[in-house]
Amino acid sequence: IIIKEISNAEKLSVGLALDLNKVSREDLILIKGIGPETAQKIVDLRKKINGFKNIKQLMEIKGIKEKRIKQIEKYLYVKH
Repeated sequence: IIIKEISNAEKLSVGLALDLNKVSREDLILIKGIGPETAQKIVDLRKKINGFKNIKQLMEIKGIKEKRIKQIEKYLYVKH
């Protein structure tokens, strides 16, 4: 049996969500609706607040509103 870790790009391609508290800036950019600048803001906010408690906290970032959350929430989750 061969077991290998699946890259985040592969996870996204098969519809698996990524942990918002662990995902890298580079992997965030792979998500439709998140560009380089927004990805950096997400990483910066995560550091500032010591991790996300829920995905709605992304709305603290200028430019991310309910509509954008709806677009990206299928790609991200917060582990409780």
